[in-house]
Amino acid sequence: MKKISAKKILKLFFEEEKPQDSKETSNETNEVKILHWLLIIAISIFTLFWIIYCFFAVFLKSPIYNSQSGINSKIERVDWSKGNVLKNGDFSEKLRHWVTSDGGQTFKDSKSKVSLEEDDVHSAPYSLRIRSLYPTNRLHYTKNMEQYIIGNPYDFKETEHWLGVEPSSKIEASCWYKGSVIDFTIIGLAQKGEWINLAKISGERTRIWKQLKIDIDIPEKVRAISVLFVINRAQGSPLPDVLIDDVAVSIVSSKEYI
Repeated sequence: MKKISAKKILKLFFEEEKPQDSKETSNETNEVKILHWLLIIAISIFTLFWIIYCFFAVFLKSPIYNSQSGINSKIERVDWSKGNVLKNGDFSEKLRHWVTSDGGQTFKDSKSKVSLEEDDVHSAPYSLRIRSLYPTNRLHYTKNMEQYIIGNPYDFKETEHWLGVEPSSKIEASCWYKGSVIDFTIIGLAQKGEWINLAKISGERTRIWKQLKIDIDIPEKVRAISVLFVINRAQGSPLPDVLIDDVAVSIVSSKEYI
């Protein structure tokens, strides 16, 4: 088979057909036609795959970033063998790793003030104090050490507070608190990007330090967890004012760490 230059192929595709020279053979013309049809077939296959991708991505709302690999890229890989996986759960590093979503995209009307308390602690040197200015208020654990406001705490693509966990394992979460009513919540992130409430324990108003503790069985579809405190205002009571200390999340049992 004779070699045909790219220039000649483009000329045959895009220029009007002219009478051929006596030196040009019918075989050469057939080769160009074959290449022409192969190109059309390749373009058609590519277009078909692109249409299928757009259908799943747009209409079924199942884009690539909702795959398990996309979720894993946003999850902090945690070594559960070392006990408490939370950094600065005792607030010895001040407010690092603890932020709110008050005033963010999802909870624009919520307002609170977060500070350190040195004189009233469960364990030295500090406890965290969250005072509600406009409830409901939320406090989140995050792997980010800087202070910022979480826009949407339920969207794994925009936040850094998801902690990777082994499906079908069992974990224990605990904290100490003092003051107003508080909800201690563990949220789960499933493999397709949806979130679910895994567990919640509520603490009543108290003038002494009390512990909240919950055991959580991780469902097979859950790939990560998030630690969340929710502060609500009880009817007829003043604005909430809560102290939090010694927050811990650890593994109880799993296939990997038995």
